[in-house]
Amino acid sequence: MGESAKLAKNAGVDIIEIHAYGGYLIDQFTSAKWNHRTDEYGGSFENRQRFLREIVEEVRKACGKDYPIAIKMTLDSVDDDERPIEEGLAIAKYLADSGLVDMIHFGRGAYSCRWRMVSSVYQPVGFDLDAAPKVREMIGDLPLMAHGKLNHPDVAEKAIADGLIDLVAIGHGLIADPHWANKVKNGKLDDINPCIGCGECHFNAMKGHSRPCAVNVHGMREGEFPLTPAKSDLNILVIGAGPGGMKAAATAAERGYRVSLYEKNTYMGGIMAAAGAPRFKADVHDQVEYLKRQIAKYPVDLHLNTEITLEDVQRLHPDFVVVATGAKPVVIPVPGADKPHVSTAVPVLLKQKEVGQKVVVVGGGEVGCELSSELCLQGKDVIMIELLDDILRTADHFARMIRTSAISLRTPAPISVAAPD
Repeated sequence: MGESAKLAKNAGVDIIEIHAYGGYLIDQFTSAKWNHRTDEYGGSFENRQRFLREIVEEVRKACGKDYPIAIKMTLDSVDDDERPIEEGLAIAKYLADSGLVDMIHFGRGAYSCRWRMVSSVYQPVGFDLDAAPKVREMIGDLPLMAHGKLNHPDVAEKAIADGLIDLVAIGHGLIADPHWANKVKNGKLDDINPCIGCGECHFNAMKGHSRPCAVNVHGMREGEFPLTPAKSDLNILVIGAGPGGMKAAATAAERGYRVSLYEKNTYMGGIMAAAGAPRFKADVHDQVEYLKRQIAKYPVDLHLNTEITLEDVQRLHPDFVVVATGAKPVVIPVPGADKPHVSTAVPVLLKQKEVGQKVVVVGGGEVGCELSSELCLQGKDVIMIELLDDILRTADHFARMIRTSAISLRTPAPISVAAPD
């Protein structure tokens, strides 16, 4: 460990952070829940910290007494006994009192509640900041860093100004926009490409794949798609102003091409506009607004409420056509699904379709659960029906939110459509 730290220092790294967080090896050594050793590395609280302490000592020996070392640690596991907050606070105090480290970076969550470790669209901005005062009390004047959707500049700035923390840690937000810091520094907040909290980067990495980003095709692949200035004044026609079409139009215009963008609806954003409609999905809404600003920033010839035909394309005679018309939702073939009191999710989310006080939502996947949650927040009486025996098998953290709401679940349950009362 010391040799690796020395190599990093010699390579120009300004600070080394030791990852004693999230149920990984070092964190497990410090945990009474996981560490059952009977030698000098287990048993008492001090013994459980020995492995971490020896690592820090090796790094300090290799890098010198004036080189900054930070520890990223688990404060607590939130909703189980894997790491009680009392143990986390004791570890923070132990590290501060040791005099060996220069900064504490705390986070919350564990393998048992991984949703708390990895920020998602369903979590509020700065969701770990409420615990910062407790850590501050333990570590005194030692610099404190936190993470948890702090890529919103106003929230990050306020947390520092209020003395909650001294530094912010940003992960996913820098994959979405690696120029985040410079844009904040230069006051170009409207040009920040916001992370939507979809987790594609994280989940693909867990599978051993690269870290593709849903909103930044260059994320972790910067050398694969160089955006060079246009060499000719070509005319590009983009059909569809969903996220794909908006991004294509803005990118082409940025490179210097002449761009026309046609959208049959009266609004931009496509299906993403509906996806960002629930009040707890502001991250997605922010991405739509960012794309709108990018379209406005460049000379894109925008045509809303205009459905384009093959004849129109032939008349316009573009050099290239980008077809970004999206997809249509699959409607379950249930008798009565075409009745006037039945609708798919998108018109309801976009407030194009009014619903009554009592609403039945068919489907317990992400769309059904998001719609049910939004309607519940609006004060509707919601029953959600799912054919399987459980809901949201791919998003456990959101399923917890559903189960603690006023939504009435029916699983497993058959479906039939009756006439409205």
